[in-house]
Amino acid sequence: MERLTAAIAQVAEHERKNDFRVKPGVARTELEIALRLALPSLIASATFTLPQYADNAAAIAGGLTPGRLYRTATNVVAVVA
Repeated sequence: MERLTAAIAQVAEHERKNDFRVKPGVARTELEIALRLALPSLIASATFTLPQYADNAAAIAGGLTPGRLYRTATNVVAVVA
């Protein structure tokens, strides 16, 4: 995460200064590398919860639309049909 923050700050600083001494694409490449390095840990630390419904009919009655994900009481992930 520190690399990502540093890369973003560096790109912003170059843009703020209009620092054209940096070769085109260098700052972008550095940012892309930092993002690729940070992404696995960001994904691993992400948490989310799916709404729980008994079945498809209950999910629809609960306001979910086709294509939305939900889970059953046994934590089976399902898609509203």
